[in-house]
Amino acid sequence: MVSGDVKVHRGTQESEGDTRYVSLSSDCIIRMLEMPHIYHLEKDELYELDQEAFEFLIRCDGSHQLKELHPDPDFFRFCLEEGLLQLRPERHINPLADEPIPLLSPSLRYLEVQITSRCNLKCRHCLLTSVSSQDLSVSDIRQVVTEFNHLQGLKVIISGGEPLMHPEIDVILDTLKGLKLRKVLLTNGTLITPRLIPGLRGIQEIQISLDGLRKGHEHLRGEGTFDKTVEAIRLCRRHGFKVSAATMLHRQNLDEIEQLSAFLRDLGVQGWGIDVPFDLKTGARDRFFGLSPEEAASYLRFAFGGSFHGGTEGFGCGRHLCTVLPDGRVCKCDFYAENPVGHISEGLGRCWARLTHTPLSRLECRECSHAEECGGGCRKRAGSELGADPVMCAFYHQKPPVSQEKH
Repeated sequence: MVSGDVKVHRGTQESEGDTRYVSLSSDCIIRMLEMPHIYHLEKDELYELDQEAFEFLIRCDGSHQLKELHPDPDFFRFCLEEGLLQLRPERHINPLADEPIPLLSPSLRYLEVQITSRCNLKCRHCLLTSVSSQDLSVSDIRQVVTEFNHLQGLKVIISGGEPLMHPEIDVILDTLKGLKLRKVLLTNGTLITPRLIPGLRGIQEIQISLDGLRKGHEHLRGEGTFDKTVEAIRLCRRHGFKVSAATMLHRQNLDEIEQLSAFLRDLGVQGWGIDVPFDLKTGARDRFFGLSPEEAASYLRFAFGGSFHGGTEGFGCGRHLCTVLPDGRVCKCDFYAENPVGHISEGLGRCWARLTHTPLSRLECRECSHAEECGGGCRKRAGSELGADPVMCAFYHQKPPVSQEKH
């Protein structure tokens, strides 16, 4: 999530004589986005900095004593309380800006890397239709994630297919440990075992798909998957991992959603995202997997917490996010796999520069009083670049624009 601006205000100094050394928390990174920011990797919190706060924090590299820095007391106390800074008794130099920083506009903050198309399940709603298996090589993964880090990225999302089926998943997880990025693993959970847990150290969040209670989940993912998935959530929680959950709405889980909400909270899940499918593999079945937009929207209110892949004021979804597919193609997200903007062999930055971003002012629903909060919803589910997402229209109790009603 995003906090408000962090600003320095001069006040009475309370740090005179303090000989402890000030350094950025090991869980934090300073990023030059459209404006300077500090990002807390563990808490997934992003703070915008004014120039004075930025200049102060850059000096907090472990080489200066508190008495030398003369911070504003309130600002410094805020940084300590938020876990942005730490005090050490000894010098511990950690350079914070030692190479030229490329500035992208808009900034690329969130990168999904689909490392494989392999999967151990055959889910009814899956986007993967190819019978052949594709795996990104370890060298390609290392290259694209390292470039993402250099481009001031914040969060890398490792997905698939089922990412744990990549033949070199252990090497990949080990490679990621050394990068100062928030690492999120998207998985169906059925392959998580006690043996795998040590290799997951360094992952800040594990998102596990649970599509209902036993009936609803297994209707989508197959017999015997519910117990394995729930045990994976419990195992990860026992070992201290932050776990989030994702659920796809469909006809067979609607009567379970309210109970599922309580069940997930009892499991210790920190965030729960609820999604609605659109017409991909549903064939003769209707566009929303048996659901009208109004029905689907009524269940979105049960979601809680969750991660922030934020947009920018005045723009639709995906303003700071892109996806790398298992064959190395780069696209807006996997819904746009057939419209790639390039290949990682060209460089991630080059591909990102080719993506277009839709201003809210161009959308058919731009006059809606909820447009800024809604962001126009999902562009793919809207059915066109400028259309309105009927599920989000229903969620905000709005009537879609006339042109959208024809679909």
